[in-house]
Amino acid sequence: MPLFSQVHTDGPLANLSVARPPQGFAANSAFPILNVAKKSDLYYIYDDEQSFRRQSDDSVNPGSGTNQSDAAVTTGSYTTGGHGLHEVISAEDLANADVPIALAADAVERLVQKLSVNKEVAAATSLNASLTGSQTAAANGGVSGWNNTTTGTPIADIIAGIEQIETAGGVRPNVMIMDSAVWHNLRHHPDISALVVSGQDTTNNNPANISTQGVANLFGFDEVVVSRAVKNTAIMNQTPAPSRVWSDDCYILHSPPSPGLKSFSCGKQFTWLGGGAASNGFRVRTWFDNKIESDVVEVKAYYDLKIVSATAGYRISNCTN
Repeated sequence: MPLFSQVHTDGPLANLSVARPPQGFAANSAFPILNVAKKSDLYYIYDDEQSFRRQSDDSVNPGSGTNQSDAAVTTGSYTTGGHGLHEVISAEDLANADVPIALAADAVERLVQKLSVNKEVAAATSLNASLTGSQTAAANGGVSGWNNTTTGTPIADIIAGIEQIETAGGVRPNVMIMDSAVWHNLRHHPDISALVVSGQDTTNNNPANISTQGVANLFGFDEVVVSRAVKNTAIMNQTPAPSRVWSDDCYILHSPPSPGLKSFSCGKQFTWLGGGAASNGFRVRTWFDNKIESDVVEVKAYYDLKIVSATAGYRISNCTN
């Protein structure tokens, strides 16, 4: 193994991991990145019940003071766990490559992709385990999922989620996340197209364009995020076994894009940038291993996907049942 002095934190390759992020992932939207200076620490939790509890007696009589209002603040903790993989590039491959740097760049892209899939799985798992008040797509008068253009009720289902978050936390959700298969059913549902599209000729060369931003505008979201993340759980060199990470559920969240320690958010991604990591949390290191006569390219990230306020999230399940 190389000496520590031989290990180089590679700035250009780290910048590449920012310039070419994996496409079709939603974890960073569900858990916006909050860069932290320490691998583990505490953060404040404000009691929603106390914050929104009506204190009906606020009258002030002559010669008397005001009534006391109480607030409850507790603390939670985060611990950024390390996640990393590496690839080996042999000296022979480096010598025979037309552009040797491309081998390292390609390795970085593959490693970031694999680490991002794992983060995506962790994000979906955390939301599924933590969100309360979830409804099936058959609720609110419908008898089937959004793939049924006659009886599916996507508008009522989504509004139910918006109203629950507003009632529980006094904020309007700003992000909706779903798998691409759920999105295809939502965008083609006649209830959606009737409200988003007007005036397009859908029979000739000017088809209706139902975009994610158009649907976001319809419900008052900042964005609709469509994930195309797929995980292959097959053993190496066996028949691929791909499956969709986000399944057939839809998630409605209040998720500020630039969260602070005191901001109200369903989830936060506490990301430690120690050791020369780039702004997205990925740290790239390279070194030459004399024992195997190869370059080693390593990508690492330290983060903790934390549900900090489950009342700011809502899950609609079985959207394509």
